[in-house]
Amino acid sequence: MPFQAVADCASVVVFHALFDGRITENVFHVELTVPLTQALTDTWAGEFASDLDDIKAYQFVANSYTHIVATDLRTEGAPQFTSANGFPITGTSGADPLPDQNALLVKWTSAFRGPAGRGRTYFDGFTEAAITSGFADAGLVTAASEMADDITTNGNLTAVIASRFKDKVKRAVGTTHAITGHVVEPRIATQRRRR
Repeated sequence: MPFQAVADCASVVVFHALFDGRITENVFHVELTVPLTQALTDTWAGEFASDLDDIKAYQFVANSYTHIVATDLRTEGAPQFTSANGFPITGTSGADPLPDQNALLVKWTSAFRGPAGRGRTYFDGFTEAAITSGFADAGLVTAASEMADDITTNGNLTAVIASRFKDKVKRAVGTTHAITGHVVEPRIATQRRRR
């Protein structure tokens, strides 16, 4: 797929090493109006690590969030930096792990209507101890909600929804919408993979 710029935006990919050797990635988008630097990436890494710490009690002990990769999306070939500042964030639950595709879904909202103003993130790596009859226990939902609150209220970054399409038509340059809210779905979801 050819590169598509997104105005005033960087992607932040959070890497999650699972017990079976697989790596999953959560992609977040962040407002970027200054040059992307290693120092800024280190700051963002520390904030994401702190946010993810909210859910580690429900993560399997052999799963770890390991680092981030931040990429400037404003122009093709723009800078990209890696940081493990504040990482790893390792799970502390010794219960049996859930299958990798089972995930907790966080839905992000913005003031913009329609699919272009919404986003979703699937968090995996949890254990059976946090799930009852296909639903996340109240403690996990609360911890995930606190994590989502932290992601959207970090002092050194503004989390956004990146929109590359409008009415199924590709935009010339992608745009962003500030995240204004979130919902943690208590029913365990199946993580979709796109390739």
